[in-house]
Amino acid sequence: MTVCYNKPEFVIDSNIARFINRYYGLNLNGEIRRKKEIISLAKIIFNFQHTGQLLFALLDFTALICKPVKPECSICMFVNYCKYKGLIRTI
Repeated sequence: MTVCYNKPEFVIDSNIARFINRYYGLNLNGEIRRKKEIISLAKIIFNFQHTGQLLFALLDFTALICKPVKPECSICMFVNYCKYKGLIRTI
């Protein structure tokens, strides 16, 4: 709906769920895409006029910066707001 018809609709895939989980410091584990906390926050985030553009921006961001392994927190534009930064351990 969002991409094909430009209809405002929330989208959750594993990348967006990971971003939401980290940014808000939810510390959820397992299959988080269907957790109510993720869904509720996705609905708020995607309450935006151009949801298709937001979707692709988030997908690019999660592919380049907020990666599943070794996220690039040091160059992240959200580092001052993201709750995940406090969980980073130096090895």
